[in-house]
Amino acid sequence: MQRSRFLRVVGAFAAMAAGLPLAGCGGGSGGAESIPAPTPALPPPPGPPAQIRTFVYVANNASSDVSVFEVGNTGTLTLKGTVHAEGVRAVAVHPSGRFAHVTQDAGTISVFTINPETGMLAATPHVTPLNETYKLLFHPTGKFAYLPDGENVRTYTVDANTGALTPADPLVFPGELVRGVGID
Repeated sequence: MQRSRFLRVVGAFAAMAAGLPLAGCGGGSGGAESIPAPTPALPPPPGPPAQIRTFVYVANNASSDVSVFEVGNTGTLTLKGTVHAEGVRAVAVHPSGRFAHVTQDAGTISVFTINPETGMLAATPHVTPLNETYKLLFHPTGKFAYLPDGENVRTYTVDANTGALTPADPLVFPGELVRGVGID
């Protein structure tokens, strides 16, 4: 009896060492059957990649509009239309891709929403009045925007839902002609 039990234990260790499953060792009490582990479900195959549409916005001061172009696979630009923006100076697209901010000669920044399918711009009631405007630049997080206005670099917080700008304390450069900013 002891020898039989010893052989079963040694056989079980040998089977485990060899990587073999123990289906039934015979003998012994209880007779519980081993239940195979369930096979994990495979994830579904990936679908086709989503088409990413990219647009370019061009500020046209003489015609007071913004041209909307779609970028093709080879980098070519196809005109999709224009949107009126009186005295437009520059266009800055928010990192979310949801808003375009247009600086204008009148010292304003107009906020437009971007249609993700067509790239076209729709005006919103958000206009920020200023003295002088150049090109607005967004922080990569989209939480802040910076705008040179000739003597200052104005800082704004950006509303993620509307694109509206709220002024914060400017960085002042008295006597300088500040027209551009860059961000790393």
